[in-house]
Formats: sequence, structure tokens, C-alpha cells
Amino acid sequence: MAWLSSGESNEELISNMRSGKLIESDVVADASLALLCRVDSNQTPDAHILDVGSGSGYTAAVFHHLIKINSVAREDTGYQSPSTVPSGGVVGIDHIPALVEWSIENLKKDGLGDAISKGEIVMIAGDGRKGWKKYAPYDVIHVGAAAPQIPQELVDQLKSPGRMFIPVGPDGGDQDVWTVDKDESGNLKKTRLFGVRSAVSSQTCSGNARRQSIDSRALERYIPS
Repeated sequence: MAWLSSGESNEELISNMRSGKLIESDVVADASLALLCRVDSNQTPDAHILDVGSGSGYTAAVFHHLIKINSVAREDTGYQSPSTVPSGGVVGIDHIPALVEWSIENLKKDGLGDAISKGEIVMIAGDGRKGWKKYAPYDVIHVGAAAPQIPQELVDQLKSPGRMFIPVGPDGGDQDVWTVDKDESGNLKKTRLFGVRSAVSSQTCSGNARRQSIDSRALERYIPS
């Protein structure tokens, strides 16, 4: 069901997810729209995005399609990417090799095999806390699992300007989603968005899946008035 939800705009995407009952709460719908708008503001046709804890590959696919919405014909512009990854590229990294293999199969089933072949989507097994220097810097870094503190290696791989989303906090304790914005001069601004309950990022994992649930009461504090 999730793979069939789409929209020509952030608003239409959230509306379609509501209709498909993927989102049932007004609180979650409003917060999700706000977050999409924040991410979208940092995406250009040539954006490089790192998805840490890429799991099933769903968010990598979302980022790929968001880039494509704003993309231009590279053949006509003669654009040369400043990074090793092709312009408009998404890198997904997860520490479970079997999960990475599964995500690649999911992406191919979703019709994105050509994007993988072209290097527009790259899925890697590794320690996401260290990022992936080969394809840095990144316009956007999305982290799907909590870290006790914001990893400096991810901050270093963030482009100037660039934005990172990351849940921060101990396993079983209070956690919050933060944005880390780096301006053109490399100055950092860290902003707390809302509370979250997430698995803690690690190099090894005893399970094959992560579960993440959002604290709705904390989300209400973030919804724009």
C-alpha cells in the first residue's frame, strides 16, 4: 500500500496517504507535511542525499522521486556534479547486509532498477553513524535510528548549505528529532522539532526490523499555527 501512495505536491501526497489510511491522525498528518516541506526546501535537481538506516528502501525511493520532480534534463545543461555520486543521487546505508539486499529488490519491484543501474540510487551495507565519505558532501542527511548524540562524521559530510534530520537520545529514554542546518560559511544551527521513540543506531543488530513510533503529544507542540 505504501508503495502506491504518490502525489504531485507534498499536500497531495499526505492527502493520498490519509485516504489510504496510511496516516489516520490529524496530528501526524500535519507534522508529516511540515517535515516534508522542510526537506523539500533543501532539495534541488542535483541534490545528493544520504539516508542512514535505509531499511526497506522506502525513504530512498521517496527521496529519489522528490529529486526527479525538480530535475532538469542533464543532457541539455551539460551539468557536472561536484561529487562522485551522479547529480540527483540518493545513497542509502544500513548495517544489516540482508536488509540492504531486500531493499534493492524492493526498489527494483517498484520500477527503480534503472535508477540503481545508473547510480542515481546507491544502497550500501555499513555503519551509518560514520556516513559514507565516498559520495559526500550531502545536501540532505536523513537518519532513521536514534543516536546518543549527533555523530560528528555526519556533520562533517553535510554540505554547506545543507540540512540533517536525526533522532537523538538513549535507548529506552527520552528522544527528540533534531534538524542540523549548516549555512554557506559552515556555521551550524541545531533545532529540536518533536519527541520520538526510535531504535538506537548500532553497527550490529539482533533483529531484522526496526520499529519507530511518534509521540503524538510531542508532535502537537511542533504543528505550525
